[in-house]
Amino acid sequence: MKMPFKKRSIGRRTLLRYSVAGGAAASFAAALGGCGETQVVTETKIQEVVKEVPVQKVVTKIVKEEVPVEIEKVVTKTVKEVVVEVQEKVVTKVVEKVVEVEKPKPQALTLVFSTWWPLEMVGHGVYTQKYIDVYQAKYPHVTIEYRNWPFGEYHTKLLTQAAAGTAPDVFAYSGIFFPKFVKAGGAYPIDELVRTDAEFEIEDFVEQSLRLSVVDGRLWGIPHIGNAWAVLYNQQVLEEAGVEDINEMDAAGRWNWETHLEALQKITTRDDAGKAERIGMNDPGLNVLGIHSWAWQNGGNLLNQPGLGEFVLNEPAGVAAVEWAADLVRNHQVAASPADAFGNSYAELNNGRFGLIYGWAIYSRVKGFPVDVAHPPSGPAAQTTVFHPNTLGIAAKTKFPEESWNLIALQLSKQGDLDQTKIMGVISRRKSNLLKMAEVVKGQFGIGHPEVVAQVIENGRTFDVTEFQQEIGNAITPVLQQIREGDDAQTKLDELKPVVDDILAPRRG
Repeated sequence: MKMPFKKRSIGRRTLLRYSVAGGAAASFAAALGGCGETQVVTETKIQEVVKEVPVQKVVTKIVKEEVPVEIEKVVTKTVKEVVVEVQEKVVTKVVEKVVEVEKPKPQALTLVFSTWWPLEMVGHGVYTQKYIDVYQAKYPHVTIEYRNWPFGEYHTKLLTQAAAGTAPDVFAYSGIFFPKFVKAGGAYPIDELVRTDAEFEIEDFVEQSLRLSVVDGRLWGIPHIGNAWAVLYNQQVLEEAGVEDINEMDAAGRWNWETHLEALQKITTRDDAGKAERIGMNDPGLNVLGIHSWAWQNGGNLLNQPGLGEFVLNEPAGVAAVEWAADLVRNHQVAASPADAFGNSYAELNNGRFGLIYGWAIYSRVKGFPVDVAHPPSGPAAQTTVFHPNTLGIAAKTKFPEESWNLIALQLSKQGDLDQTKIMGVISRRKSNLLKMAEVVKGQFGIGHPEVVAQVIENGRTFDVTEFQQEIGNAITPVLQQIREGDDAQTKLDELKPVVDDILAPRRG
């Protein structure tokens, strides 16, 4: 089943739908009140210009004239009125004055910006350094102090700093953990900053991308360095294994769970000892993030919708999806397990040890290899996938909200959004860039079906994200791995339900 490429329109009413519930933000007009120094008077120029302007003015004059009239030889005098129109030329003196008013000299300041990648990193670091340089050239009175910590400790460190009032002014944050940071009081609401920035065009963003930056009806961040879960496949491996091109199957309505399994079986080869020499795919996503797509394809969910206050993966549709994914490893042995000792998924795809992978569509990682992109297979209920951007936000206690917003707006401008594809090989979040992004993906990274890129963005869904995402993940992922190793899915998920529901109890009041 081929999913249509649906266009969505996001207007400022959409943003208002997100933001009205939280009330209007306070005015930021005074935010820079402390940023001025001694007033300096620039050169004042006064120029006087005299212009002669012809004006047509009609003036009516009445001229009285005595005319003799003879009546019965008695001469009398009568008065005859003659109307004469006269044009007068009027010279008007026009004075033009050009005055340069006094301007405040911007105060030098330091803006702290943090992410979890170093500036030396190919892709992410190059992009970030570029926009730090562009920002400082545009605002020379601002110095950017860049900080980064490894992903594993990054979010906890920012929570600690937010509590102490020392969090970076501007920060990147993983979308799955961002609600917790907001609930902890770490973020600055940006509704008003967005509303008053006429050049930013918030309506240009794909609506799903904004979802993870909205908490309690207010906007707290802007989607940044997003990606979508897709199938990346090695065309050469599929051809050698006698597997039809996935996009051709998809176009014919034959790319589904059954044909997916058949393809993996043809690709997989093992030696006499049973060790995989080449295997169909990487780990099928038996973790709190990866299981979403399988559940959705089967009509299930991880948490109840829309409240996200109850665990529902133990319901029939969810159980069947977990069993399907686990069987690819434990029964069919066509997906990689830890015992197979394969390396990085993208590297193994490029070198031909994997036929396909489920992963983020990061095209810079497959450049120069015979790799193409496709939708995940259709499940019994739907063909859908995960769309997951991170976010850029502002610290709640920043002293420089407007300067911080300017840094975000620059990175996530239309050009900044497109540069993320060009430099990092990740997806765009702006609707106006989707066609250009497809051109870049095809021309720069050699992807044969760039239209799939835009489609997975338009039709993708976001994770079931709450402020308890990390705690839920810690509870769910080990259980899914136990099922992969052979434990009964229904039993383990039933045991898991009260554990997750207790974590979610505060959401239910």
